[in-house]
Amino acid sequence: MGDGLAVQPDRKIVSFGRVPFAVSAVLRLNQNGSLDTGFGSNGIAHTHFGTSYGLAGAIQSDGKILFMGYTWTGGDVVLARFHGDPASAVSGRVKTPGGSGLRNAMVTLTDATGNRRAFSTGTLGFYSFADIPNGQTVTIAVSSRRYRFEPITRTVYETLADVDIVGIE
Repeated sequence: MGDGLAVQPDRKIVSFGRVPFAVSAVLRLNQNGSLDTGFGSNGIAHTHFGTSYGLAGAIQSDGKILFMGYTWTGGDVVLARFHGDPASAVSGRVKTPGGSGLRNAMVTLTDATGNRRAFSTGTLGFYSFADIPNGQTVTIAVSSRRYRFEPITRTVYETLADVDIVGIE
């Protein structure tokens, strides 16, 4: 095992290769080198293409793991895609300088590629954005008629809750 390596944005290490009995496998390690038991079956995901040999892989922008190899018998190229980590979410509350929730504030989330999503807060000022690929850096900005807000930039490795944004008078 270990014919190819990739490092995810969260610094987990993914190893691509072959294990006994000609099974192509992907192994994922935590930053400290321990198996990531939340991935596959106790840290290892595998597929069987017949007699195959793993060669390389890559981490896609959506967090999925792409694996490439070839068969021993015909030299055919084989591809597999494994689910990496599920997408995350960012949520919080837009507040007035006094700490109350701010209604009808426009919250905009912009990712690293410039894609934008917008959300208008309700009575208590809550907002939420889902389906953010892990490892993505996002900027959250708020506009309101009454208050000014400093944008917040975060890299999302897991769901972030309570990302509150407080207005400046």
